[in-house]
Amino acid sequence: MSQPIRKQKPKPRKKVIGGVDFSKDYICLTCGCQRTPINVRRGHVAIETLLWLCYIVPGVVYTLWRTLRRHDVCPKCRNPSIVKTTSPQAFQLQRLMKTLSQPKDKTTGEA
Repeated sequence: MSQPIRKQKPKPRKKVIGGVDFSKDYICLTCGCQRTPINVRRGHVAIETLLWLCYIVPGVVYTLWRTLRRHDVCPKCRNPSIVKTTSPQAFQLQRLMKTLSQPKDKTTGEA
């Protein structure tokens, strides 16, 4: 008896334009990194510690401010310019990469 042939699932195509894979979820507009962003706090731990040592009220206020002001940054360059690949900025980058990756026409019209 022969076994039936199993159909393999087709692999999803990567949408690579100009070296940038737009099938990923996020892209950094500064460095081009395509990893998941990390969530960091604003401010500095040293300032928070100093405020806690000086007075309790400024320490509490600064700690609350740091806790509430979290934001996503690129894990490579630590810049907050990371966006989803479905955002208008990513589509603008995609259009720019398409125009840059097209081969230039070598027509010489010199006399």
